[in-house]
Amino acid sequence: MIACSWLQFMIHDWIDHMEDTQQVEMVAPVEVAHQCPLKSFKFYRSKQIPTGSLQTKTGCLNSRTPWWDGSVIYGNNEAGLGKVRSYNDGKLKISSDGLLEHDEKGIPISGDVRNYWAGFSLLQALFVREHNAICDMLKEHYPEFDDEKLYQHARLVTSAIIAKIHTIDWTVELLKTDTLLAAMRLNWYGMLGKKVKNLFGNIFGPELSGLVGLKEPQDHGVPYSLTEEFVSVYRMHTTLPDTILIRDIESKHKTTPQIQQEVNMMHMIGKEGEKRLSKIGMEKMLVSMGHQACGAVTLRNYPLWMRNLVAHDIHGEDRADPVDMASMEIYRDRERKVPRYNEFRRNMLMIPISKWEDLTDDQEIVEALNQVYGDDVEKLDLLVGIHAEKKIKGFAICETAFFIFVLIASRRLEADRFFTSNFNSQTYTKKGLEWINKIESLKDIIDRHFPEMTKTWMRCSSAFSVWDSDPNAPNYIMVMHISYCMFMGGRTSLFSVFLMGAPKQKWTSEEEAALKAGVVKHGAGKWRTILKDPEFSSVLYLRSNVDLKDKWRNMSVMANGWGSREKARLALKRVQHASKDDSPLALTTGDQSDEDSGDARPLPSSSGSPQIGSSKRSMIRLDNLIMEAINNLKEPGGSNKTTIGTYIEEQYWAPPNFKRLLSMKLKFLTQIGKLVKTKRKYRIASANAITENKKMPTVLRLEGKQKGSSSAPRVDKDEISVPTKSQIDLELQKMRSMTSQEAAAAAAQAVAEAEAAIAEAEEAAREAEAAEADAEAAQAFAEAAMKTLKGRTTQRLVKQH
Repeated sequence: MIACSWLQFMIHDWIDHMEDTQQVEMVAPVEVAHQCPLKSFKFYRSKQIPTGSLQTKTGCLNSRTPWWDGSVIYGNNEAGLGKVRSYNDGKLKISSDGLLEHDEKGIPISGDVRNYWAGFSLLQALFVREHNAICDMLKEHYPEFDDEKLYQHARLVTSAIIAKIHTIDWTVELLKTDTLLAAMRLNWYGMLGKKVKNLFGNIFGPELSGLVGLKEPQDHGVPYSLTEEFVSVYRMHTTLPDTILIRDIESKHKTTPQIQQEVNMMHMIGKEGEKRLSKIGMEKMLVSMGHQACGAVTLRNYPLWMRNLVAHDIHGEDRADPVDMASMEIYRDRERKVPRYNEFRRNMLMIPISKWEDLTDDQEIVEALNQVYGDDVEKLDLLVGIHAEKKIKGFAICETAFFIFVLIASRRLEADRFFTSNFNSQTYTKKGLEWINKIESLKDIIDRHFPEMTKTWMRCSSAFSVWDSDPNAPNYIMVMHISYCMFMGGRTSLFSVFLMGAPKQKWTSEEEAALKAGVVKHGAGKWRTILKDPEFSSVLYLRSNVDLKDKWRNMSVMANGWGSREKARLALKRVQHASKDDSPLALTTGDQSDEDSGDARPLPSSSGSPQIGSSKRSMIRLDNLIMEAINNLKEPGGSNKTTIGTYIEEQYWAPPNFKRLLSMKLKFLTQIGKLVKTKRKYRIASANAITENKKMPTVLRLEGKQKGSSSAPRVDKDEISVPTKSQIDLELQKMRSMTSQEAAAAAAQAVAEAEAAIAEAEEAAREAEAAEADAEAAQAFAEAAMKTLKGRTTQRLVKQH
């Protein structure tokens, strides 16, 4: 029961809809009127406000604050804030029995009193006591703080505790799996865990250090708020029971207290409920609720008393007309234009149902759905669908609702500056942060104020479980595996990648066009700026900054011919015939003219395709990159291959086979005389050396190198054949006249030749490396021998002297 009370405790902190001033009447159809407690009832519509948007013309105003600011106990406006304060040492008003104070009308004095009941006001009282305990702690450590400072700091600490409990305690109990437990803790503490975060803070980013304490809030291009979809999936009144079982805490039973009284829920709401709660007492009510399970979120489980409910206005006063909450909830979703179940799933990129059997295995439910909606599954209301849907094992809610839970769970934290850039000792005080850090569950709060009660009656690990249930088993799930899955998923939200397990959606042509235009406008690497730009956000709203980065890299790689290993191999065979352009990271294996003998011939790229993106600079060709790396590194004696490769990879996007291409390019530039290799280090050759090399045909230069170095691969003149333009035209003419079988055979032969050439080149490179290693070893041995000989000669001269 504490879990469902907490649900209302959170909703009343986050969201409500401003109502219109005129009432509407809902009348039950004649066919079903005999099954309805109320044949008709009146209520107020949600007030529709023009938005100025072409897509959504009207919307509703939230009369509560959507942030985790503790407004459920502090209030949403100045009048509410002033009403709950004692103006003494920063504390809030509380009665002598530990429950809320009441005004002259019998309404609790608290931040939110709309539709209050005993279990709801019980949690409000518990956190008022927690706020006051924090004030005592702050006053002890910061005696210079006045009433206002004590109140403001205590409010921040209390709000953060509420957020933490909801994140790593309540949600875990709602979705009770080891995976969810690990992932929720990652949301707060990160992959490295609580101990590392306590030592270093959030210096490793959201994946390693969690969302709390980020350097700046993240709203992913959309201002934070809570959505109508979120409101809809949080409709879980079926968790409330029809009666509450009051327990005897003086019972001699050691584990489960005996039932003393059964009270109808109708008597536990409003002013009557407050009077009963005062008689029962706070401790007894906590134990009673702790030992009673919540109801299931499923069809045919709606509380009967809520179908003839006297609701409250925002001041806690009874409304004149009772309402049928079950009917009104369906009406609210339709009124606020929340999509029906199937459309809702499509909007969430989930697979819609095509028949009722896709939704549930319960044949009685299938028959009932047929009676209401016929065969048209598109008419199914969202609330009915998420209550009928099959549940994931361990989950109290269905997968459709879970998607929204997952998205908002992270967004509430990462978009709020008080949980990101301002989550520090300057804002919360050092002792305030320590207080927050020690809290891991609601059980810790209850134990602080009722230590004997928890020791006697709370056997479970979480106060949201049934109290006499067994403690949770240790969770041994591999956190590293979760992090790996998150990185592979490419999403910033830990939940939305690992837990959902949804496959990446294929990019549409409109999204690709928007990405290209965004890069042209803002530059590569400005992914968040592109997402925030209204010109592109309407198209790219389903994408994250990581999605944009990955897609741009893939588009750039494909545009430059690096789509696969097979394409790269085939390109090596044909690259010498390609037309020259500005495509980067190209490789030349054949002879070249004098004009561009030092440049690589690029792979062909389709016109209009984007070049490889970089958050730092535009790409140039691979040989120029090598020259740039050696020039900028300025290492004595030159730079080795690893250092050059690291420099290029840090500055530019590199294709998958970059290391092999780099090796071959370095070898080629050395052969043509642009680089000089000494002791596995490369330096740029002098201008005179390059001029001399240009005067020699490529074949002669290669043969000369072969004569002077045993490490160079053997290249015969007959093996090099550079086709002329007429030869290429002749080959193209032959290809046009080929049949499909002949073309396939020719292509296969070309691939085989390319693979053979690559294998031969790789073997030659290995032989060269081995020979060079042997030469270096011999040189080292010679140097050591010379040093030894020199030492012996010196000793002899000393003795002779």
